[in-house]
Amino acid sequence: MLPDLKQIAQTLIYHHRDNEHSDSVGIFAVLPREIAAQFPEEGRQTEDKSPSHVTVLYVGSLLPVLEKKLVKVVEEVCEATKPFLVKLKKPRKFVNDKGQIILHSPVKSGRLVRFHDNLRTALLNAGIQVDNKFPVFKPHITIAYCNNKKELKQYKDVRPEGAWIVDNIWIWSTRQPHLVFLGR
Repeated sequence: MLPDLKQIAQTLIYHHRDNEHSDSVGIFAVLPREIAAQFPEEGRQTEDKSPSHVTVLYVGSLLPVLEKKLVKVVEEVCEATKPFLVKLKKPRKFVNDKGQIILHSPVKSGRLVRFHDNLRTALLNAGIQVDNKFPVFKPHITIAYCNNKKELKQYKDVRPEGAWIVDNIWIWSTRQPHLVFLGR
């Protein structure tokens, strides 16, 4: 099933305008509209203007000559992966390397973890380096980047909930975004 047109448009517009991450690649599951509506845009605007998403795998820097190879490997892994259910857990927080308090909703799914591992292994086996910036995969959706506890209090009533089927992913920050469907 195709993501809704608004989601596709938002992703394409974001990708076209995003120059900050043009030398790095990531694989993302963009949230369906009804789930994304629970995540306030203003909480992320200063740090991340992308559509609400779960980072499936952060690849990092990629030489342009390897882009077609990366897309082919990701397509092969996706074709071998059936769509799967993910579920939001109650919001938590952590402090990032900038000292910001990150309010986020953890995402629970053993199949998502296996999908992440399969993508990482396939890329490494194909000779494509995968950044080790985040060595432990902790899938989540950011609610807000807060510089202090006062800012954090603005989001005390934000409690996203729900579950959805991941049946496609996006590859962002290559020369063009790629929408890839999971196997049927």
